[in-house]
Amino acid sequence: MSTQFQMSWKSICTIMFMTTTCLYAIVSLSLSLLMDEGFYFYIPLTFVIHLMILTLVVSGVWMVSFGYIKSYGFVARYLLFLAVTAALFATSMLVPIINFSEGHYLWIACGFIVSFGMGTGLSIQSEKHFKATGKRSVLLWEFNK
Repeated sequence: MSTQFQMSWKSICTIMFMTTTCLYAIVSLSLSLLMDEGFYFYIPLTFVIHLMILTLVVSGVWMVSFGYIKSYGFVARYLLFLAVTAALFATSMLVPIINFSEGHYLWIACGFIVSFGMGTGLSIQSEKHFKATGKRSVLLWEFNK
């Protein structure tokens, strides 16, 4: 695995992790304001570890789908990415440590929304880059060249 590939993989993972955390905070605040409850922001450590593992795997799946699998068309690779991502998040709902904490459905929903949105945006950028240059790439810094 090249250093550039690893940098792009870790960048995607970091962006997904931070975006999910911010979305969870915004949605939690909004729900507490709508329900007229006090807001106490708290993320259990199990959620953080869960999301770190999940974003690493999801970004890896995206890198494999759009970096290594080149024989299938865009739609097939995109559907593969979505199916694996949905299966990962659905399976994570069954993990007892995650289900033990309050707000786990909101946490998993925020994670899936961010993964779906980020995967869709990056997939479109990757395909535009391919059509413009004729070269497939998953390196984020090459998309605007």
